[in-house]
Amino acid sequence: MMHDIVYVDETSSIPKCAEIMLEKKVSSLAVGSESHVDGIFTKTDLIKYYATHLLSGHRRVDDYKTANYI
Repeated sequence: MMHDIVYVDETSSIPKCAEIMLEKKVSSLAVGSESHVDGIFTKTDLIKYYATHLLSGHRRVDDYKTANYI
């Protein structure tokens, strides 16, 4: 399924980008504008950011998972 390209400003915060990705149901964001794209922010980038910035042991899978399959 194809989605429209979603653009964010280079000054957008990581939490704001994550919020937009969830809201728009996309796995990547174009950084820049329709006339000039400076880069792409992906869900892999998001995971790398949180993996390196959260303290080890700070969060567990149980903190995020649901009890039921979706």
